[in-house]
Amino acid sequence: MEAKRVPAGFRILIAVSLFVMTFLLVRPSDPSTQGEQQFWTELAKLFNQRDIEGFVGIALLVICTMVTLIGYQIIVRVIEKKINTKQ
Repeated sequence: MEAKRVPAGFRILIAVSLFVMTFLLVRPSDPSTQGEQQFWTELAKLFNQRDIEGFVGIALLVICTMVTLIGYQIIVRVIEKKINTKQ
């Protein structure tokens, strides 16, 4: 018996959902609080960046991409394991 795989449509939905949820959870709120401004300013100084808004954008892109890539692999493997153990 061959192993079943998660359909491509569900894989795309999982990846997009993870990216959007991560972005919405990590991005600074509007208006941002003093603590958020201080956090991003200190983090930008740590990487020796002067453009804080640009740094926040790049940081969000990198964070969301990493969470999506790692979370996607974990979720798909768990789903495939559950699908194949039910047979």
